[in-house]
Amino acid sequence: GAAFDVSQSVSTKQKQQAVGFLNKMIGTVLPTRTPTKIWRYAESVQTVHESQPIASKELNKVSRDTIENYLGKWGTRPDKALQEFQHYIPQQPGRKFVLCLFTDGECHSVQATREAAQQLAQNPQVVAVVVGPVLNKYRAPVENNYYAPLRDAGKLFVFGETDMWDALARVKERLQSLE
Repeated sequence: GAAFDVSQSVSTKQKQQAVGFLNKMIGTVLPTRTPTKIWRYAESVQTVHESQPIASKELNKVSRDTIENYLGKWGTRPDKALQEFQHYIPQQPGRKFVLCLFTDGECHSVQATREAAQQLAQNPQVVAVVVGPVLNKYRAPVENNYYAPLRDAGKLFVFGETDMWDALARVKERLQSLE
């Protein structure tokens, strides 16, 4: 599952970086035809795509039309995206989940986000939650407050503008350790 922050605080460049991360994840880390659901969120959340892609290029038009060129209104509510993740997981029983929350790190719902992160941290189907590309000014709150329950469970993988490939490698290692 992947949720893209399309609020006004997120630049086109950041959205493109997030899309690039998902494409690389699909192309190099996840097995072919892994069920993939994509949402976009700002003050609300909408499903924009669901498929079992063979290759990341299958998502190019979706990414361009519904993420990169879309601008939400004011408000960043990652809690709403995390709640969508929680509703999606039971639809795929027996599967392990890598969830991607693409955001600059801004959060207008800290308590609700932390509570949703706590629920995901406790779910044994969730093996990794990627958060990024987080701006430097939000990195500490993202790691130590908003998503701390996921960090404490060893499931949080945060990346910024310069360490995306490191985060991807760490997620890949995490998945290999579970095999």
